[in-house]
Amino acid sequence: LQELDPALDAARDAATASKRVESLVNTAHVVRRLRHAILEDDWDEIQTIIGNAAMLAATSAFASEAEAEINLCLEELEDRKLQKLLVGAMSRQGTKYLKDAIALSQTTVLIHSEQTQNFISTATFLAEIRGAFEAGEMDRIQAIALMAEDLTLTKAQSEEVKGIIVEAKDVLAIRNLKSAINSSGRAIMVNGHLDTTSVSRSRLLPA
Repeated sequence: LQELDPALDAARDAATASKRVESLVNTAHVVRRLRHAILEDDWDEIQTIIGNAAMLAATSAFASEAEAEINLCLEELEDRKLQKLLVGAMSRQGTKYLKDAIALSQTTVLIHSEQTQNFISTATFLAEIRGAFEAGEMDRIQAIALMAEDLTLTKAQSEEVKGIIVEAKDVLAIRNLKSAINSSGRAIMVNGHLDTTSVSRSRLLPA
């Protein structure tokens, strides 16, 4: 900002009206607003400024010297939007919003920050374990849960995962016990008499 203001004053005092000077003056004003918004951490304003820069560029009224700075801010802006989307999806129940957010993250050509990459990994994990639970694939849940060892989960996410694991174990235990009780090792009636020759505890004990 310290260098932009004197340069703008000098251009105004020179009263030069060439297309090149006009383009640079327009660009300098945009860059000045952009840097001020960055200092204020005002990303709504930054989005507006980037839009203004795009409109100037469409009429060849934006200097190429500032394109790199604009693109850098655009990448940061899109990265922040994706982070917000992922955090929102992870806080909601089910897998729909998670899958949508993950799919969007895979369509962008922008380079994700390390924090966003971590959010994507966590969202992918939650989508996997929630999806397995919703599909009744309880035997897969324990294996999927091992993925969490390399992730940094929030307290709410950790509690959700623990709850899923506990419920999955409960469902598997009930399923195994029912199957064992109804197995071929039970006593049956033959000609009005209880036949115990086929009685077996071999499936009951493991269950």
